[in-house]
Amino acid sequence: MKKIVNRAEFEALIERYESITIEDIENEGEFCYRFTIMEITGFGSRLSCSLCQPTATKPREFNCDLCIWSSVEDSHSQKDIYCSFHETYKNIAFADYPQGLLRAVKARAKYMREVLNKFDHENKKDNN
Repeated sequence: MKKIVNRAEFEALIERYESITIEDIENEGEFCYRFTIMEITGFGSRLSCSLCQPTATKPREFNCDLCIWSSVEDSHSQKDIYCSFHETYKNIAFADYPQGLLRAVKARAKYMREVLNKFDHENKKDNN
């Protein structure tokens, strides 16, 4: 079984994404919506990401292999930063209006829930 250090943070981030409303996005009032979601959730920077923080081996040094995202099969084509390989990441990063960002965040939460369920299923199977 692979060592993962941020399962609880992953689940909390899913719940945060699921709870975001259009009002949350519009209240941030940013011109660039990537900064809006960064302000709300820490998205887009290892220094602010709630999933990256538990993987820190030293200040400002992160071990992505300890992240739950590294357990996703499709991510293995990536050398590093497993979390950014999926289209849901790119859709958030490049959203250009509030409704588009909200749709992208909800799609990311749905995908993350699938990843979490698969991770839990695999680990349950490995423990039996």
